[in-house]
Amino acid sequence: MVKRPATRKPVPKAQPARAPALEWGAAGVGLLLILAVLTLLAMHALSPNGPPILRVTQIDQTTNPAGHTIKIEVVNDGATAAAGVLVEGALGSETSEVSLDYVPAKSKREASLVFQGDPKAGALTLRVKGFVEP
Repeated sequence: MVKRPATRKPVPKAQPARAPALEWGAAGVGLLLILAVLTLLAMHALSPNGPPILRVTQIDQTTNPAGHTIKIEVVNDGATAAAGVLVEGALGSETSEVSLDYVPAKSKREASLVFQGDPKAGALTLRVKGFVEP
């Protein structure tokens, strides 16, 4: 008699374990966060960076024993911040100055100028004398 080789049963291949739905959800959230950060960085890098665009307007006026106080608003419409902003107000031959430490891009800051003369009696002129780009 001829011996036949013993037949072996085929060993089933191990199937890879499937990741649970929670794991897929966490991976999806992580992917969305990474894409959001990359999008913000790209937008910031591609946005125009022009100089600060500063304008000064009078918003209020009060009279007190020290003189006439003019409340002003400095608005930066530019895409870059301005530091050390120097604002001058002139009323005839009288001038008053105020310095603002920092005016961020697309924002506004308030300050006050004091005059001895009455601003209603003359033409008050307001202007930005200078600033530094930080």
